Amino acid sequence: MSIQTIRMCSGSWFVSVVTSLASSCLLAQTTPPSPIQYLEGHASPVHAVGYSPDGKILFSGDTSGTLKTWDRATGQLLSSGVWHDGAILTLAISPDGQQIVTAGTGNQIIVSDVAIPRPLQDLTGVPGVPTAIAISRDGTTLLTGDESNVISLWDPSAGRLVRNYAGATAPLVGVGWLPATRSVIGASADGTLREWNVDSAQPGGAVYTSPSSSARVPAMGSQIVLGGQDGAIRRVNWPPKPATNLSGHNDVVPAVAISADNRFVISGGYDQVLQISQLSNGQPVRTLSGQVGRIFSAALSHDGALAASGAEPGTIQLWNMADGTPGPVLAGHA
Repeated sequence: MSIQTIRMCSGSWFVSVVTSLASSCLLAQTTPPSPIQYLEGHASPVHAVGYSPDGKILFSGDTSGTLKTWDRATGQLLSSGVWHDGAILTLAISPDGQQIVTAGTGNQIIVSDVAIPRPLQDLTGVPGVPTAIAISRDGTTLLTGDESNVISLWDPSAGRLVRNYAGATAPLVGVGWLPATRSVIGASADGTLREWNVDSAQPGGAVYTSPSSSARVPAMGSQIVLGGQDGAIRRVNWPPKPATNLSGHNDVVPAVAISADNRFVISGGYDQVLQISQLSNGQPVRTLSGQVGRIFSAALSHDGALAASGAEPGTIQLWNMADGTPGPVLAGHA
C-alpha cells in the first residue's frame, strides 16, 4: 500500500489548517523562525485556528465554545462570541471568505457570517460529535466526520443534510473529496482510510495503517497525510502504491495539513513544536519551537508568510515564515 512514514528524531511539529506555502521563503530560510505575535484572549484550550483566504483575518475556537476573530497584521481582537454550547473542536472557512463553519461537542455544526459575526445556520441531525470538516472548492457543499463513525454531506446554504456515508470502523479524524474518482474519503482513528462513491454512498476500497489522531486530504491531488498517535506522519497515495518509510514526531500529532500547491506538509503535536516537511519525500524544511503548552491546532496563511498555532493554555502564537523576525507580544484580550 502507498504509505510513507515521516519520523523526526529531535524537534517535532503539528498542524490543523493550511492554505498556501511560498516555496521560495520556505526553502531559502535555514534558521528557525521566531514567534512574531503572542495572542492571549482565550480562557480555554484552543483546538481550532484558521486564516481567511486573503490572509487578513485569523479565526480561533476554544473548548468553552468561544469563537474569536483577530486582525492578522495588528493582532487586534475584532470579535468574540460564544457560538457553541460546548467545545469547538474544528473549523473551516469558505473559499470566498464570507462564512466560517465551526463544529464541536453537543453535536453542533454552525455556519456563521464573517463580515457581521453572527450564526446563520445551525445544522441539525448530526449523528455524533463532529470532529472533522471539509468544504468543497466551490463552497456549495460541506463534509463532516463524527465520533459515531459516520461521514455526512451537507448543503450549508439550506442547512440540509444531503446523505450519510456509513461503514467507517472508528471515529473520523479527517474527511475530504478525491475529485479524480468522484469519491468521498474518510480517515478513522483506528488507522483505516476508506472511500465511498460521492453520489451513491457505496463503499469502495480501504487501506489500513496505524492508529491516527489527525488527517488531511488535499483539495487537488491524491496524497493523504495522517498524523499518528505514535508520533509518525504517514503519506498515503490513493489508489495505493508501494510504501516508502520517511521520518516524523516524538509524540502524538493532533493535526496535519497540506499546502495549497501540494508541496509541503505542516504538522504539530504535544511536543510543543511545529514542523514543515516536503510532501514528496518527507524531508524536513523548517522547525518552529517555543510554543508554551501542547499544540492542538495550527494554520498557514494563503501567501505562506505566517503560521499560527493554538495551544493548551488558550494562547495563539504567530510565526514569521520568511525571516523569523520577532514582533510584539500581545496580551489582555479576555
